[in-house]
Amino acid sequence: MSDFKPLDIDRSHVNDRHWNLESLSQTYKINPNRELFSLWIGDHDFQVPIKVQEAIQQRLAVPVYGYAFLPQTFYEAIIKWNKEQFNLTYKKENIILSHGTIAAMIMTIKAFSNPGEAILLTSPIYGPFGEAIKNTNRSLVAHKLLYKNNRFEIDLALFEKQIVDEKVKIFLLCNPHNPGGQVWDYSILLEIVNICKKHKVIIFSDEVHRDIIFKETKFTSLAHFESLYDQVIVGVSPNKPFNFGGFKTTYILVKNESLNNSLKQELVKTKMTSPNTFGVPALIAAYECADWLKDFNAYIEDNYHFIVNALKTENDLSIFDTNASFFVYVNFSQLTTNPSLFKEVMEANNIILAYGDSFVQDGEYFARINIGIGRAKLERFVQQFKFALAEVRTKVNKINYIN
Repeated sequence: MSDFKPLDIDRSHVNDRHWNLESLSQTYKINPNRELFSLWIGDHDFQVPIKVQEAIQQRLAVPVYGYAFLPQTFYEAIIKWNKEQFNLTYKKENIILSHGTIAAMIMTIKAFSNPGEAILLTSPIYGPFGEAIKNTNRSLVAHKLLYKNNRFEIDLALFEKQIVDEKVKIFLLCNPHNPGGQVWDYSILLEIVNICKKHKVIIFSDEVHRDIIFKETKFTSLAHFESLYDQVIVGVSPNKPFNFGGFKTTYILVKNESLNNSLKQELVKTKMTSPNTFGVPALIAAYECADWLKDFNAYIEDNYHFIVNALKTENDLSIFDTNASFFVYVNFSQLTTNPSLFKEVMEANNIILAYGDSFVQDGEYFARINIGIGRAKLERFVQQFKFALAEVRTKVNKINYIN
């Protein structure tokens, strides 16, 4: 047994984007007299492992928080974790701290493409992927994922055609997929690598959710294909499982010396020369908490099965077949084809979710629910969610009757 405790931590009184009412009220209409279910953003509600707390407290005890550096133990922790958890072998020089996954993505885009050139992504996908492309004045090419049997599929023929027609320079992959929580199969990844190799397309693989995998699920990092095609850049982070996204401890794994040097040069241009003072000890400590992670993952998977079972009577709602991360992706297109109505009713019931406009495009009739919460709160959410769904049905029926 680890020290994982599925207890919701009250963050409403600190400067936390997930639960702070001051922050949420800038965007949403919150009813202070009703329980709030803020299940939109990508961090969970559970306290970090005791080892991480102790490491931070130890650093906090030295009351000067000046410029930091990356000690040898930082690299050793990353090398050990990647070998033991994913059978990936790296050296110190292969690791680049990037101060955030999207920051790493932007570095990649700037280093290996020019303004106006095409960058490919699959859609729907985590919104900042699209922002990274647009904000660097590149051309966004979206490959619409096929939604079949509550899973996503890639049309490989179309995928390759888009690469050729649009002269794509970089492909941005998300594995496990966000918002779907889907681990891409080895066979699909192999096809993607072969296509990108054929057309000399660099691949950036966002794998920040790779530590949160359901049992009986096999995760394959794109790094496993480097012997076949070395134009691969992998972005990973302990932030998602261990819950310290505020520390910006994403790092890049890249063995190709030319890619590596170009990314390091791009990092120098940003002048981000000092790591987060608390992020360094937090990462080192987190990567000693494999037992905690195992218990956390089991709890999240149980939460997933609970909500699927609890909503199975909602016949006009379909739930994505998830096998990673702490998200549940629901399709409400059979309930209503008016996303604004759905969102309006949810918000009126103090339910805040992430919707299609948060995921670039092609997710108009979907909502993402964060289930990284305690079971008691999840049960209360399900009750309130069912009530809100019934309200949506009533409004839809009324509109249909009038028409």
